Amino acid sequence: VIKAKAGDHEASLKVTAAAPATPPVAPAAPAISWTAAPPDDMWAKDDDFTIAAAVPNGATPAYAALDPATGAPSPLASVTGDAAQGYKLHPLGAGRGSVKIKVTSSDNTIAPLEKTVVVKDWVPSDFVSSGFASSNQLIIDASNNIYAAATGNLKILKVDPSGNVTVYAGSGQEGTDDGPSANASFGTIQGIAIDNSGNIYVAEEYSVLRKISAGGTVSTLRAKDPNNTEAGCFKPKFDSNGILYGATQTGINKINLANGAYTRYAGGGAAGSDNGALTAAKFSARSGYLSLTVVSGNMYVCDWGNALIRKIDMGAGLVSTFSGVLQSGNVDTFTSSDGTALTARYGILCDITADTSGNLFVLELVYNSARDDYAETAL
Repeated sequence: VIKAKAGDHEASLKVTAAAPATPPVAPAAPAISWTAAPPDDMWAKDDDFTIAAAVPNGATPAYAALDPATGAPSPLASVTGDAAQGYKLHPLGAGRGSVKIKVTSSDNTIAPLEKTVVVKDWVPSDFVSSGFASSNQLIIDASNNIYAAATGNLKILKVDPSGNVTVYAGSGQEGTDDGPSANASFGTIQGIAIDNSGNIYVAEEYSVLRKISAGGTVSTLRAKDPNNTEAGCFKPKFDSNGILYGATQTGINKINLANGAYTRYAGGGAAGSDNGALTAAKFSARSGYLSLTVVSGNMYVCDWGNALIRKIDMGAGLVSTFSGVLQSGNVDTFTSSDGTALTARYGILCDITADTSGNLFVLELVYNSARDDYAETAL
């Protein structure tokens, strides 16, 4: 009802306003999505960073709240989880802009590669008493447990993913006793390997080969043979077909897991550096042993007496020099330098392994160093 002003004739007017049958619906909150990660894929508590955000144009949400202190729309709703999506109150016509995010939870890191590194604080008494000071080989099972061959105290040690160290097998007494892993005894351990079923094979001096079943029982596959050092199985490794190989001073043996028999796979028995067919080729570990790894149908051998990395094409049955420059004389005088595969030089080559991309990594004793050899290219 509208009344006339004073002095006018008093009258009444009736005003009618038309309205739609269905009331308008307030627009939903516009979504802001972002995909950029913080610099270096890392962030820490109380740090903040800004990333570009695509904000669709549209009406201001009906429930848009204003910051009482600034009078501006609320800057950012709470974002949790991986922050792949979030919501921001969006003034009419604001268009595109950026979103500033402040991390208030604990520090986090996004690993760029799917690899796990177990780190244990260095406690000298713990590691020395456990036997790590004299371990000569590490293996990893399907659950990311690490096993170490502790030659110094005649035990197999286990490190779980949390870094806890326990004795997996071995009483610590030298001997040949089989049975439950805690009561079994070992001689000088020269290497360990694990198969796809979780069974661990322990190579000892004098060509002894033992098996620790996944259930924790130790048995002997091959007994002591003190007169045949060339029947050794130093630092054994499995290939992709489940065949076990072990090194000697002048070659590589293939091991029959059914009866523990060793047969010569590569190397003719005499020391040397000749390439060629498997058993015609020559290797030399002097007073030590060769070491090996198998990747993509090729076996790579640390030929430490020659300061070379040798390659065995397992399909063609041929041995060649993969990397290194032949050196002679006292191994303590061997020099080490980087370069292309056939110009690089090595000290005493102690061990070799490969990653899933086929890159080789070798350990040198003289220089206490690890070197990498990038898949058939250069060092």
